[in-house]
Amino acid sequence: MIKKVNRFIDKIGIYLLALGVSVLNISIAFDNVVWGDEAYSQMAIINCDFYGIFQRVYYWDSHPPLYYYYLRIFADLFGYKTSVYHIASLIPFVVGILLACTLIKKHLGSIPASFFILVSGLSASCCEYNLEIRMYSLVFLFVFLCTFCAFRIMKDGTKISHFVFMTLFGILAAYTHYYGLAVCGLIIFFAGLFNFVSTKNKKAFLGWFLSTMIYVVVYIPWLFVLYFQTQAELGNSWMVEPDSLDRILDFITGGVRLRPIILSFIIIMSVIILVKESGLLTVRKGDEKVSVYLALHKPGMKNWSTELKGILLFFTVILVLLGFGYGVSYSFHPILTCRYTYVLIPLVLFIFMLCMKRLIEYKISAGLKYTMIWIMLMLTFIIGLFDFKYFRSVTKTQDFQTKRVLDIVGSPNEDAILVSNGVKHLAWSVLQYYYPNEVTTENPNNLERQPSEIWAFIGYEFDDEVLDDMEEMGYQMKSHMDMWLGKYGINLYHFYK
Repeated sequence: MIKKVNRFIDKIGIYLLALGVSVLNISIAFDNVVWGDEAYSQMAIINCDFYGIFQRVYYWDSHPPLYYYYLRIFADLFGYKTSVYHIASLIPFVVGILLACTLIKKHLGSIPASFFILVSGLSASCCEYNLEIRMYSLVFLFVFLCTFCAFRIMKDGTKISHFVFMTLFGILAAYTHYYGLAVCGLIIFFAGLFNFVSTKNKKAFLGWFLSTMIYVVVYIPWLFVLYFQTQAELGNSWMVEPDSLDRILDFITGGVRLRPIILSFIIIMSVIILVKESGLLTVRKGDEKVSVYLALHKPGMKNWSTELKGILLFFTVILVLLGFGYGVSYSFHPILTCRYTYVLIPLVLFIFMLCMKRLIEYKISAGLKYTMIWIMLMLTFIIGLFDFKYFRSVTKTQDFQTKRVLDIVGSPNEDAILVSNGVKHLAWSVLQYYYPNEVTTENPNNLERQPSEIWAFIGYEFDDEVLDDMEEMGYQMKSHMDMWLGKYGINLYHFYK
């Protein structure tokens, strides 16, 4: 029975799972819903050449330019539409699923690869960012590939190609998101260090030194831009405090429902693997069957498996990054928010898969072992479906409500002014995403000119003073309460002459 189920997963199940998860994500790629940062992504690439994109990113953004160039090329090929932008984000996710069916399956096994597919494709943390018109799915892919190469270095630290590709994917991640810069820099440094300490090999030291130096040197041209962007970001008050550790742990383990499964399994198995392979304890039966002796020993590294080295490496990277982020956030300026830690999810998933691989390899009761694994797999699948269904229902509702607003507003007159107050991001980017007209945050009764019509997208109800002023200025008014545009609740007012 056990062999049949495992054979099914290996030969057919994992591919059906990959196909099903991919189709589900594709099915929600055709909405017209955006939030502020997504709208900015279009603003950064539209109506300008590649140097213009660099200038916009330099002055307006805090992230490197690689994603914007990728999005611009994709939009040039397939059109400047919301669905096209979503698909551009979906492609790196699909590539990750294909890698799960090939690389992960080959080196870690079908069951760990199946968990990767479920969490990366259906979890509350991932299903939104697989489609968001931002750089998160792209940096996820690069960090995952950098992580995989680091794991291969733990297995064979003398192979130069592993260092080459680890550095390459790290550089791509660094030029996609500045947290990609941090996490891949730590991966490259600690992977080389761990490998050198465990092998004492000159080739290992050379690989460590060169990969670290190349990573730094290639990023130096952008360091000056990063410094300028950091100064601008520190003057920006949008982040008043870092997200709590509890929230971030929920986020990087797939969401509040998956956290008990993912985090508990990782912690328990990591401790078991470390204790067992460090030689801390010896368990042996005495002359009588019921007698068990525990012997405490001085720990050693010589029996550490590749999986344990990878687990410790990726735990080190996660702890150092979070420690640095909270240190800067509480002593200087908040820099740690959940979505920025999206780059840590590939590391958490890799730790989980390495723990799962070791569990499968351990010679314990097959029935007990696989029953536990299958239960975890089913729970992850069911929870993932619930998380995905919830996200899909929210997105469909927002898409329906957005279509209503777009139908009501139609195509405003060329001289029309759009007013927005009390709704974060609308005036900054979202209204400019949907409409070409002038946008202001002034109340409609305080405008410098009186256009033929004014559309107000407001987070509250206008008081009688504003409405009376507009009537005195010769405007008629229609209102639509409790509407949605993109991901924002609004009250919609139409003033016209």
